[in-house]
Amino acid sequence: MFLHDQLYFAYYPFVIVAFIYMLFSVGFNRLGLFIVALFWSGMVQFLSELASFSGFPIDVHNIYKIVMALWAIYLFGKEILRSHSRQDVSVNVAWILFSLVFWLSYLKYGGAIITMMSQYLYKYGMVYLLYYGMKSVFTHNKTEYVKDLLLKILFVQVALSVVKIVLSISMTGRLQEFIVGSISSGGAGVAVVLPISGLVLYWLVKGKKLSGKDTLVSLLFLLIAIGSGKRSPVFIFPVVYLGLAMYATRTIKPGNLLKFIPLAFLAFYLSVRTNWTLNPEKSSWGSFDLEYVYRYVLRYNFGAQEASDIFREDYEGSGRGSGAFLIFQPAKLGLSDIDEYFLGNGLFTAAVLTHGRLLGGVQGYDIDHTGLMGGAAGNTYTLGYGGLIAMLWLSLAILSNVKDKRLRRVLTFFYLWEFFFYQDQFMSQHASVIVVAFACFYDKWQLHGASVRAQSSQVKPVFSKEKRRLALIRAE
Repeated sequence: MFLHDQLYFAYYPFVIVAFIYMLFSVGFNRLGLFIVALFWSGMVQFLSELASFSGFPIDVHNIYKIVMALWAIYLFGKEILRSHSRQDVSVNVAWILFSLVFWLSYLKYGGAIITMMSQYLYKYGMVYLLYYGMKSVFTHNKTEYVKDLLLKILFVQVALSVVKIVLSISMTGRLQEFIVGSISSGGAGVAVVLPISGLVLYWLVKGKKLSGKDTLVSLLFLLIAIGSGKRSPVFIFPVVYLGLAMYATRTIKPGNLLKFIPLAFLAFYLSVRTNWTLNPEKSSWGSFDLEYVYRYVLRYNFGAQEASDIFREDYEGSGRGSGAFLIFQPAKLGLSDIDEYFLGNGLFTAAVLTHGRLLGGVQGYDIDHTGLMGGAAGNTYTLGYGGLIAMLWLSLAILSNVKDKRLRRVLTFFYLWEFFFYQDQFMSQHASVIVVAFACFYDKWQLHGASVRAQSSQVKPVFSKEKRRLALIRAE
């Protein structure tokens, strides 16, 4: 992040005002304050960079991480002891396996203990704690409160994205990546997954139906991705949108095809024209050229000019597309013995960016690949197949709480796509995880409520008839 960049100083006053607004909205509610603080991590990151640039001796962002981890333990730690469901057992076993791999890898490779504790408690441990935190919302009758709060925060992220779009184009001439709402000031990975998380929650809250203005409101979440110039949502958002609107609701009918496919195409069309990397003019409002998009996707994800190049014997891939298959080629990830297969190459070097960002082809990382890799390959490199299996297990165990099988399939599809072909943000980035975990339990809560209402509707006529009979007897 460049602190002299005027965009940051023009944008963050809006983030701070939004933060103050949310503080007044939640009052002194401990859970509400925690959730707001979780979503405003980007503001803390910016202020920390500003303080460091000014010579302030304390790393504000690291203190924030420690406080948030301890706060989560205080709020949700006791809920772990109350766990009893089959899904809870699966989540617990996955977390124990991950913890075993994490600390055995630390014992093998070493690293600063404060950094490793930060990674364990804040980066990974928060996912485990947020699962139980969102479960506790439903056992302590805070469902409506948290639902309204999360939706309000998500639409604040949309509003902040609009502000960023206006400021970016007016000040720099094009959309800038980096900042994502109030969540991030130095990386835009969350801009790929948060639109999906928000869409799923909104769809559930609306009773799994998108009609009238709700169809257009649901598309507003895509502005979070557009505001950060992300490419992947251009393709995956319409797919998930159609998956929810038609597959998950079992309404693949001609009328719905005519209704929702044009909306999905509209989302794709606007995203292509506003993403400067996906149009020939390199503009924030360029032309819609499918041939150019096709060539760019091949080149960016596979380092190929034609699709047939990928199947050539002398093909040397690059980017996340070919990088996803590195998990089947341990030697290319520098894994050569049983210890490395299970524990990887160690997390510390990648966590502190000793050799810069974890990329293939970068000197210092023993990776036989060029450029970006998917989250699965990166996790296999640092924590081996033990870490990979534990992370997959933990995430799928959380998603198994979704009672609606079709919705679970849509979420699982998106998670696996994002885990292998993007950055592993959907089920690891805290702002996304808390929305997804809440949505998982909200679906179960909705189905339970529908069952109770159905039983009540069957009882009422009998009760009413009996009540009328007694009234007639008394009248006689």
